[in-house]
Amino acid sequence: MGPGGGRRRSVRIPAIAAATLALAFAASAPAAPPPPPAPPAEAAKAPTADESLYQSLADLAGKLYECVGPYMQEVGGPKVAAKIHAAGRYPALVVSASSVLGTGHLSVLSARDNPAGSAGQTQSLIVALGVFGSGDGGSIRQNILRAKAVAIVASEIAGVSEGRCAVPPELSTAMARVPPEL
Repeated sequence: MGPGGGRRRSVRIPAIAAATLALAFAASAPAAPPPPPAPPAEAAKAPTADESLYQSLADLAGKLYECVGPYMQEVGGPKVAAKIHAAGRYPALVVSASSVLGTGHLSVLSARDNPAGSAGQTQSLIVALGVFGSGDGGSIRQNILRAKAVAIVASEIAGVSEGRCAVPPELSTAMARVPPEL
């Protein structure tokens, strides 16, 4: 039950998407298909601003994952990470990862020590985001950060998907509304 007695939707879409992305990058094994959408929430009260932000992030990231998941399976995690790095996305990925994982996270610290990065470091950041995003439970803030982690990874993959997937502007707007983790 959410605040005010209303039921909240499950965090399963971003959690499963993040876990699938992390495992595919880590092991380059075929990822499981995305889960079916959660049933509509039965709200007794209007959701809070944070709940609305979380729901928007989770829904939009889940929809984008439906596009990038098959692409990533086809190409493979290490090759996608290499494409992200070759496209010059590594510095932006470091900034995005630190906004979710925090500036003290070991993957972020390591990435900041090597500003040019490598395909391997790109893959490590993506795996760290995926592992974080696959967590379950916690505060609404944690759920928002987890959904943003999934959105970051899915957005980066969409950017190198050869035009197959596009990041909706609403997702970029929702991600920008999440205050960074320190």
